[in-house]
Amino acid sequence: MVSFCAVSLTVLARGVALAAVVVSISLTLRPGPHREVLRRLRPPNVLLVSIDSLRSDHLGAYGYERATSPTIDWLAEQGVLFEEVVSSSSWTLPAHVSLLTATPAEKHGVVKTNLKLREDAVTLAEVLKAAGYETAAFVAGPYLKSVFGYAQGFDVYDESAVREGVLSHQGVTSPQLVEKVFGFLDGREESDPTP
Repeated sequence: MVSFCAVSLTVLARGVALAAVVVSISLTLRPGPHREVLRRLRPPNVLLVSIDSLRSDHLGAYGYERATSPTIDWLAEQGVLFEEVVSSSSWTLPAHVSLLTATPAEKHGVVKTNLKLREDAVTLAEVLKAAGYETAAFVAGPYLKSVFGYAQGFDVYDESAVREGVLSHQGVTSPQLVEKVFGFLDGREESDPTP
């Protein structure tokens, strides 16, 4: 089984990963002569990393001279680097619902903390799961808890790094989250999910 794993420090630059993932999904799912060729190929593993409030002008991949981001720089070198990205919202909750549903806040409606994603909304995790992916998410941000509907379509939705009663990122570090992700991935073998 191929894995889709979303890792969130509150769920990459908003829209960046979604654009890359949507391109690969649409190529795979869209009918056409390429479909048979793609069926024979192993679909890629997908890793979506979102870091809330990360400044691109302080990343080497975007020209910053200090070595502040060697892993992100390596990922950008190996993959696709988007130079212009615009968030759908100024804050975490609606922006991440938009990221995972490809719908603007005006359509999904999750714009206040007492609202959640409708069950009939289609999420990226649901699309990937329908394509044969195993889906897992590991989050640490208070506005990414499953109570807002984010768990839709995920086989595993781990929010244990979210501090209860704290609406900030105080005490949450990426090593805590990375440890959880590696714990999940350890021992997993890849196999071809196509029929």
